[in-house]
Amino acid sequence: MKNSAKKPPVNLGFADLVAVEDLQNGSLKNLLSGRIVASRLPFTQGLQVYLTNQIRFLMLLKGDKVFFFFTSEGRTISAEEIGKINQTYDQQVVKLLSEINRLGLVD
Repeated sequence: MKNSAKKPPVNLGFADLVAVEDLQNGSLKNLLSGRIVASRLPFTQGLQVYLTNQIRFLMLLKGDKVFFFFTSEGRTISAEEIGKINQTYDQQVVKLLSEINRLGLVD
């Protein structure tokens, strides 16, 4: 997670990243402007990623497991779109976990 916070990916499947919130050090970095501000969320081992389509992707590290949470703001998403989003995220999560394992980022 530390490497993802330092150098986040440019996009997650279908949407570009606009901000990354590192909950461990309490910072929120806007990837478009480069501006870093203090996070308003509690300190914990985790990252929250903000995407261009107003979707947030939260990864929390608990022991040797990573928990993923998704939320959306704004317009209502149809059931068909939810299916596509879930499928895309599932693919991205598999790729992300594969890369984490390949790089040995989790002890």
